[in-house]
Amino acid sequence: MKVGDLVKVTRFGLTQLEYASRLPGLVVSVPNKMRLGSPPVIYVSWPDKSKPAPINVRWLEKINSKKL
Repeated sequence: MKVGDLVKVTRFGLTQLEYASRLPGLVVSVPNKMRLGSPPVIYVSWPDKSKPAPINVRWLEKINSKKL
């Protein structure tokens, strides 16, 4: 995933994360370097949250812009 991608939380993520937004979000920050052994976390701006929030990429899926 890269900055500017539209993403949403997966179905499994919605069942596991009680704070997760059900709305689509915009990726605003992706770290240049990931530390070995650390989870791949990116920052996503959600329309129902006041500021971008960190989330592990395993809970996200990219929204296909051709479907919009």
